Amino acid sequence: MNVPTTPPMHYAPQVAPRNGFGTTALVLGITGAVLALVPIVGVIAWPLVILGLIFGILGMQRARTGAATNKGAAIAGTATSALGLLICIVWAVSFAGAVATTPPATMPLPTPPGLPAEVVSPSVADEPSKTLPVPTPKAGTISGSGTFLVGVDIEPGTYRSAGPLASVIPNCYWARHKDASGDMLSIIANANSQGPAVVKIAASDGAFETNGCQTWEQVK
Repeated sequence: MNVPTTPPMHYAPQVAPRNGFGTTALVLGITGAVLALVPIVGVIAWPLVILGLIFGILGMQRARTGAATNKGAAIAGTATSALGLLICIVWAVSFAGAVATTPPATMPLPTPPGLPAEVVSPSVADEPSKTLPVPTPKAGTISGSGTFLVGVDIEPGTYRSAGPLASVIPNCYWARHKDASGDMLSIIANANSQGPAVVKIAASDGAFETNGCQTWEQVK
């Protein structure tokens, strides 16, 4: 007698839930929101919160189709990422406003080389073209401090000064120059004196510089 046998039952294999997007969104959202609160460092939060939003939306779609079981993590990741993005936008707007309201810094213009410092107007930073006229010394004398062109402002010859002007640190400085460039390499000869000084200015000299000295008188 044959006994009927029951055919074996086949069970469909269980598929593991695909929770990667939701978990990634939660991690990125929390990290991005925390970093967004830190000035300067918050720049790093921009890509984190944007990626967190993308992964959060994908995670919610998976949970809606039943492929994932962590819908709550996906929603929380999306929310924290959105919060972090909002903080980043607030920082960016605040920084842009601060830059727009900061007045540009102005730098004082340097004294042109070869010209005495006192000929430049005090308002040269605002009006660079406005200068005071340079007084021409009397023949046979060199008065004041500055740089004087030989053959134009002064005549070549031997000059004598009684010494430095009265000051806290009296010092009479003079220098013969090849030209009026103001470059150190143009100096032919120079000296500092605390007493009477004598200098011979040659016709081949380009300029003569004096600073802190009493009037130079031509002796020959």
